[in-house]
Parts: sequence; C-alpha cells; structure tokens
Amino acid sequence: EIPSLAADARWEDYLASLDLLERLLMRARCVVPGHGWPLDVARARTILTEDRAYVAGLGRGDDPPLPRQRANASQQRQHGANLAAVRAR
Repeated sequence: EIPSLAADARWEDYLASLDLLERLLMRARCVVPGHGWPLDVARARTILTEDRAYVAGLGRGDDPPLPRQRANASQQRQHGANLAAVRAR
C-alpha cells in the first residue's frame, strides 16, 4: 500500500518516520509488516525508497506517480485522498 496521509498529518512527520525506519533496517534481517508477507531487507528498502519519493513529492505539491506494483484501483483512490489532504492545507 502507498502511504496514507490524514488531513491533519504533516508530510514532514511521515518522512521523519521513514528516516527512523531506515535506521532500524540497518540492523534487520527481515521485516514483518502489519499485514502481508514478511519482506527481506532489500525489498523493504525498495518500498521505503518508493514511499519516501512519494511523500516528498506530495510535500512539494507534485502529483507523484505510484510505484508500478502499487498502482491498482484502491491505491489510486488513496492517492486521490492524499492529494486532497495535502492540497487542503
């Protein structure tokens, strides 16, 4: 799933959370997400990099592309909600 930004959330805080996660990944052998299958560290880093680019793009006021593997209809709807939340500020 792509990041989900609430209307009152700050994208800068989301990026800070990703920075913390990146530091934790340095010591990890695998990542067990809240849902889905366990990830190896390489895949977790890829997702983190994609999420950071996506959130940073929203913060700049861009309409960032969704990662190809996460560009399904439900994620397109979430992307629309994220755009609306960021632009409402």
